[in-house]
Amino acid sequence: MNRIYIVLVVVLALASCKQEGCRDMDAVNFDPAVDEDDGSCLFEGKVVFWYDEDVTFPLLADGAEVLTFYVDDAVIGTHIASEFWESAPGCGEEGSLSMTKYLGDEPYATCLYEVIDQDGFIRWTGEFGFSKGECVSFELEE
Repeated sequence: MNRIYIVLVVVLALASCKQEGCRDMDAVNFDPAVDEDDGSCLFEGKVVFWYDEDVTFPLLADGAEVLTFYVDDAVIGTHIASEFWESAPGCGEEGSLSMTKYLGDEPYATCLYEVIDQDGFIRWTGEFGFSKGECVSFELEE
């Protein structure tokens, strides 16, 4: 009789336990089996830089040949100045200048960017925001 009682108590205890974890579908550690969010969500954000044909001609006329893209002082890629996009490419699309940033437990982050040509001339500089689970399309304009 004691064994039945112990088994019953253990089964009831396990059945009543709520599983905690991350319930935010934009998080990299989202768990659909979790009953209760415990604040442990971790996020990533993505950005893709691009420019169109209207920007290309002034770049070339000014002697730009190769552009190096930086985010928070880290190189994310280089691009031939004469190559442009008709419309915004997707994050991670072949030939795109995109990156993924780990945001930790923050859903948003602001970063600095620079685009510098082969002669060290800064063509663009500024800041933009990463958002959890999103691809931010960042068009560089003249």
